[in-house]
Amino acid sequence: MKRLLSLFAQPLFWGALALLLLLALMAPWAYPGSSAALMAQLLGAWDAADPTAHPLVALLFGSLGRLLPSAWAVTGFNAATAVAGALCVWLLSRLAAGYFRWMVDEPRSRPFADNAAGWAAALAGLTLLLSPDFLRAATHFQWQTIDLLLILGASLLLLRTAETGSDRRLACAAFAWGLVAPEAPLTVVLAPFALAALALGWMCAHDRIRWRTLITRWALPALLGALLTTLAAVALAYGSGAEGAFRPLVGAFVRRQVLGTLEFLQGSWVLMGFFGVLPFVLALFAGRDICANRRTPAVLGTYLTAAVLVCVALSPLPAAPRLLAGQWADAWPVAFAAMTAFAAAFVGGAGVLLLRVRQPAEG
Repeated sequence: MKRLLSLFAQPLFWGALALLLLLALMAPWAYPGSSAALMAQLLGAWDAADPTAHPLVALLFGSLGRLLPSAWAVTGFNAATAVAGALCVWLLSRLAAGYFRWMVDEPRSRPFADNAAGWAAALAGLTLLLSPDFLRAATHFQWQTIDLLLILGASLLLLRTAETGSDRRLACAAFAWGLVAPEAPLTVVLAPFALAALALGWMCAHDRIRWRTLITRWALPALLGALLTTLAAVALAYGSGAEGAFRPLVGAFVRRQVLGTLEFLQGSWVLMGFFGVLPFVLALFAGRDICANRRTPAVLGTYLTAAVLVCVALSPLPAAPRLLAGQWADAWPVAFAAMTAFAAAFVGGAGVLLLRVRQPAEG
């Protein structure tokens, strides 16, 4: 029994399980809608309406499409997306486990850190795998799954930076977020939280802020990453035969990013974001105090609020994101599903600490 529980606590187990499940459920055809349209564009069967759309996905899958025989292209695209989905489950599970292993440093809580991390890893992997939105997006070619993989990879670098305060890791994390930001408009919404976490992690490891280091290790790498993705989008536009000078193409690319971000501020997307982003933010706020074994009324109230919101998000209530997403055929709130899964992992892991650690820290 202990070996089975130990297996469930391993992020690699959830990644392997996700890979088997997603490949078994993988669609054998091109999913109708924007997914099939982008696939046709990348395979050269359809002129691109917006050649600057999804530059990183276009580079990755465009190269894959040139390597595969035409008869296997659809299956190859769907299988690659399933592999990306399995990596998302592994990364999220590792993020949830690492959060508790790296953040729990209070002497009374430290003996229970691995237990909390195991529960968090299992809940993160299971919650994401049971998300209908994630399963829909990870069983056929869908760029949102690739975007989520890039965001989670950048987030893992971010968490490791918060752990060590390393200037080199800070630069790598900032570069990764800059690289992803033009590809996935949702990163614009998440950017304030990412920047706050970067700043807190860096300041915790340094006595004072050196603005020169902050600029060279933070701002410049992020701008370089964003510039590289923008240049890739423009290069793809020239390669597709799009007419126009460099500046108009960059302007069109930036406008598309702004419009894509504004979509998250309309209609039911606001509710989906509320039940996805808010529990995630509350988890970040309460997590550090719970890992430090502080149990003030504000901390406990924040924890209970996050738990209630997670329960609502996972329930069959009309306000749940998966039911709201059903109003659109092309809505894929996979990032919200991942944030809800991380919040669920936090509720489980923090609950272990609250139950097992009897005496709170002094002061």
